[in-house]
Amino acid sequence: MKVNRTEQIYIRENSTLSRMCHLSKNLYNQVNYMLKQQFLNHEKLSGYNELAKQFSIPSDMEEHNNYQKLPAQTAQWTIRKAVQSWNSFFRALKTWKKHPDIFKGTPFHGTIRSCHRRIDCDMLLFGKPIDPLLWRSLSVRNFT
Repeated sequence: MKVNRTEQIYIRENSTLSRMCHLSKNLYNQVNYMLKQQFLNHEKLSGYNELAKQFSIPSDMEEHNNYQKLPAQTAQWTIRKAVQSWNSFFRALKTWKKHPDIFKGTPFHGTIRSCHRRIDCDMLLFGKPIDPLLWRSLSVRNFT
């Protein structure tokens, strides 16, 4: 008999954690917007290293300095996840062109995130990425 063990983590209201997730969401949206504009203008998309270097330079506008407000590892991980999302989109598009019958429709890239409930908070909570299968077993409540 196979036994599945899960761990549930309940998080109480925490202003620091909520603020970090909000900043992470903002940074993800900034990167996503840049990559989307490059895609729509038929330009070569920037890679992780270029984006990390670009966002590490402080902006004149305080609301755009999300990279500087986050711990370095969290900011870098957020940029990496946005780049991975676009790479996944291109792989899905390539597969769709070869085998459209295995898809329900044309792949599209996700839109800007408006909720900061879980923007790679595994980096914030655990200091390192955790297995995606483990995330399914985690229950986060009273987060916002």
